[in-house]
Amino acid sequence: MIVLSFVFDDWDISETKQFMNQNFDTEGYQDLGDWVPRANIAFSIDDVNMGGICSEPKLPVFEFAVKLNETVHTITVGEKRVISVGTCGDYSRFLLVDEQTLAVEAANNSDSTQVTCLLSDMQAKSELFCSQLYEQILKLFPGYFEMMDRLPAGAEAPLESASERNIRKLFLGATPTS
Repeated sequence: MIVLSFVFDDWDISETKQFMNQNFDTEGYQDLGDWVPRANIAFSIDDVNMGGICSEPKLPVFEFAVKLNETVHTITVGEKRVISVGTCGDYSRFLLVDEQTLAVEAANNSDSTQVTCLLSDMQAKSELFCSQLYEQILKLFPGYFEMMDRLPAGAEAPLESASERNIRKLFLGATPTS
């Protein structure tokens, strides 16, 4: 059984709201980088923790969601992928054993056990995780995605706003074309 969930506590909510109220024009932010809402993330398969050891008790949940969803939807047979999150570095390792079987282990834990699951189950859990995160961001942090549009524009994806780009990444949408 795959457990993939997150919890925002009062501190997470307060810090995110405080961050959203900043004046990005004068404070020199170029991008959100890894500063996105932080949360406690639970990630296990068959009661084995799949998250790496990290000195941070809370992780950038948006970054984790985007990287996990992209990994489980684009990995190819025989390919190995590592998800790095925030300042923790490598968090989880993935190997697509065959078209249906995904092997996962905590990346920086010497006691780590590799566990396998159905790729389709991990994809479904990842999609649900992203959907729940999106709904919680809209509920707890109204204007969060619009806040991204206040950040200085980058060269990436000129046909969409920062908020549109990040929502697309969360849900694996196609890159817009002219």
